[in-house]
Amino acid sequence: METLFKTRITELYGIRLPIIASGLMWLANADYVGAAVNAGLMGFMTAASFPDPDELRREIRRYKEKLVATDETQTMLVLQSLRKTQRALATEKARLVKQLEAEHGGDIDVLLPHIAGKVGRKAYETGDFEEAVLSCGQSVVFADRIEPLAAIVARLEDEARAALERLEGLRVVSPAAATRPNPLRKASELT
Repeated sequence: METLFKTRITELYGIRLPIIASGLMWLANADYVGAAVNAGLMGFMTAASFPDPDELRREIRRYKEKLVATDETQTMLVLQSLRKTQRALATEKARLVKQLEAEHGGDIDVLLPHIAGKVGRKAYETGDFEEAVLSCGQSVVFADRIEPLAAIVARLEDEARAALERLEGLRVVSPAAATRPNPLRKASELT
């Protein structure tokens, strides 16, 4: 397997790209990991969260739709008082946790009933996302469609390659470097 970008991560794990698709609580499943691996990444699967695979697929789709509809004004930072800061969707529960942090500081006994894993699980099971603190990274604002992981990775590869090509004119090539393989070539072009 030819790696597109050679890094310590790609060498250590034998993957094609230095991207690790982490386990998403209540979301990562065999399809997620399979897509990551097929795209040349490393993927992780969390414990089975739903007893019914069809239910899991429906909930993943609904959550993805919610994330695609989210903009930069619909997230907030929570759990700063515990030194476990995370960005979350600005749900009713997240706003309550933020208020409790302001009133009680990092008192875990006050916060735990609102941030425990079972609260998030219930939100995923019922679809009532307002009733949980649901983590999401700030890059959620760039989500504009739902697509397979392989398509996302292919787009990222193309964008990275285009950026490298734009920078190529700035590079001074030494005679020794001129004999190295060109990292801008697509993996499909390599033989």
